[in-house]
Amino acid sequence: MADVTTIVPGIMEDHLGRQLHPQTEARMVAMEDGKSVETKIAELLAELAKYVPLSGGGTINGSLEVKNGYLTLSQWGQFSAGTDGFAMFAQNAYKNQNANTYHFANTHESLGAKGIIFRHGSPGVYWFDTGMIPTVKDEAFVPDFKRLDKPDAELISGQDLNTLTQNGVYCGQQLGNSPDNDWWYVWVQNLTNNSSSYVCQIVSGVNRMAMYFRIKLNGTWQGWAQLFTANGGNISGTVTIFGNGGDGLQLVGGNHVYVPIFKNGVAGGRTGYFGYPDGAATAFEINNEIPGGTMRLKAQGGVYVNDQKIPTQYAATWAPGSSDGQDGDVWDVYV
Repeated sequence: MADVTTIVPGIMEDHLGRQLHPQTEARMVAMEDGKSVETKIAELLAELAKYVPLSGGGTINGSLEVKNGYLTLSQWGQFSAGTDGFAMFAQNAYKNQNANTYHFANTHESLGAKGIIFRHGSPGVYWFDTGMIPTVKDEAFVPDFKRLDKPDAELISGQDLNTLTQNGVYCGQQLGNSPDNDWWYVWVQNLTNNSSSYVCQIVSGVNRMAMYFRIKLNGTWQGWAQLFTANGGNISGTVTIFGNGGDGLQLVGGNHVYVPIFKNGVAGGRTGYFGYPDGAATAFEINNEIPGGTMRLKAQGGVYVNDQKIPTQYAATWAPGSSDGQDGDVWDVYV
């Protein structure tokens, strides 16, 4: 066996047991292959650097595989995955690879945990946020995942919509301060930083065509306003229509065009109309369909027909359908 220098912590000796001066003779001692200690250590560090980067950084060529654990970034960031194929990037949380359970990575009095998970088998990108709660290192918890790429409506039946100010899509019935107690889809958008002072809510019927919206203005909820759908809607307040080229309101019917009139409190539906009574009609009519109902035209400046003013009181001897006015019937017209 060749002579080899012995290195003892704090002491350097040659093969005969003689102590060497650390600043002079030790530097000249050769290893078995004839290389100095400093050269050998430098080569060893260079070899290790191929597998684990130095504290100052470095490059790893090839894949890095972590088994039965997780990869930590600084103290709070973690990459982890499970045998179910779910991969997760989280703050203060990791996924147990074999049990497929979720755990806090550190103990903290109020940090909580949040993260994003990519699912395999049940496609989608999901996120969770426990809120600012105490955490205990390695303690298991059950995240409340919400889908990011195609968000599902969160069920909130029974909740008061006045308290719902966080951005999201929701669904439920018996909702406090909703238009009614039926089922509604609810979209919520706040201004910035989860502001609860400026919020917009839009609700759409689950079982019927109906839509409403409202806003929270400087901390105060405004009333619900109904939006028109193909099934109509209700308006309370002034409606101003600006038509293209001054056309204003346009009524277009498949067979004929008319506007029905419904008298409040009268059974049987329509009580009158104005328009064309059918598709073949050429006469525009104003019709009072109430039995015994009358027709009155009133205007402060008088009533004109074909640019001719009807007198205040008019009497003549004529009959409907008569052209000679000799039938002797008297019709009084009052304006």
